[in-house]
Amino acid sequence: MQELLNFCQSFHAAHYLPVAAFRSGERLFSAGFPEALQEYGFISPSLLGEVQPPCIGMLPDQALYGMIRLERTGDVLLIGPAYNGGITDAIVRRYIAQHNIPRELFDEVKRFLCVITPFSYNSLSHLLIYLHQLMNGESLTKLAHASINYRQLGEATAERYVESMYQARDFQHSHGTYQYELQMLECIRKGDSNRLMSLMQKGYSAEMGKPGVLSNDPVRQAKNLFISLVALIGRNAAIPGGMDVEQTYYLMDAYIQECEGLQSVEDIHELTFSVLMDFTQRMQHEQLPQNISGDVFQSIQFINKNLSKNISIQDVADHIGRSRSYLSKHFQQEMKQSVGQYITACRMKEAKSLLRHTDKSLVEISMYLCFSSQSHFQNTFKRFYGETPMHYRQRRLQESFLNG
Repeated sequence: MQELLNFCQSFHAAHYLPVAAFRSGERLFSAGFPEALQEYGFISPSLLGEVQPPCIGMLPDQALYGMIRLERTGDVLLIGPAYNGGITDAIVRRYIAQHNIPRELFDEVKRFLCVITPFSYNSLSHLLIYLHQLMNGESLTKLAHASINYRQLGEATAERYVESMYQARDFQHSHGTYQYELQMLECIRKGDSNRLMSLMQKGYSAEMGKPGVLSNDPVRQAKNLFISLVALIGRNAAIPGGMDVEQTYYLMDAYIQECEGLQSVEDIHELTFSVLMDFTQRMQHEQLPQNISGDVFQSIQFINKNLSKNISIQDVADHIGRSRSYLSKHFQQEMKQSVGQYITACRMKEAKSLLRHTDKSLVEISMYLCFSSQSHFQNTFKRFYGETPMHYRQRRLQESFLNG
């Protein structure tokens, strides 16, 4: 026990990353957490899902966590939170909401998070791989991805997506590529990680062309494509979606610098996946009100994951373990709209995306979004946006043609 405590304290002193040790689900001790936050600042290893350690994941407040099991004793080390970028007030508020920390501890939480060393998804993964080898004597090339927000994506899928990312640079000759990129950017802007991965897994058709040759050296070629991707995400998805401009450029610079230090195409592929998921996870929370409570935060997450299901206010209340009246009151106070209004608004945003980027019929879209009829869907859409769904689709197609 003392040996493990000494290790945790030394690890924190060396890396400025908080670490907590667990045995049979109960916390033994920790290093790096202020005294004022000892009661609040921990998550259970079970929140990283069913994936067995060693693994890495991101929680809804954008914090990265890693988990390692000591094979000799069965104890578990939970490392984090870590963040890839500067700590903003918005990040502090989300951490407070995630852990139900009293809001009067805002300054204490901010000081705690600001002294944590920034780690990208990729960098933290390599650190965990090293720790696993050091403690358990097993060499790994990658970790399992554990997250409550998106499913694991295999290396083959990520690599296949990267290799086709910028095919046929002349949009006039590859209109489908242009539409694909628009869909990808919208997924990131909306923070829709599930849809983004579905899009990546579908990929491009073979006849859509090959990546433009930006360098005769394969590693330089991959780096150039990576830099183009980061710039595209930052300027065309993150900033328009509401991310702070300075934070966006900080992340862009940090990722590009990290990419320049890599020496293999495979490592660049892995970093690309980290960029896509990092920005998407951040954008999922960018437009939330300040000082949002944990209950309302979890309600929003549940709603956005279940737009294609016929969910009710009671379903949302059951998910967060509260009464319907409690949820209705607090949701209205914090979001300035009812739960039902928010569900409808989210479905309308999804409808616009489907109309713009797919050829699904109005009947298919209305059924997918759980409207009672096509006419109900059309009337609701017109009430929201002042035009019919078909007129919106035709207008967007015309604009794409003129701009493409």
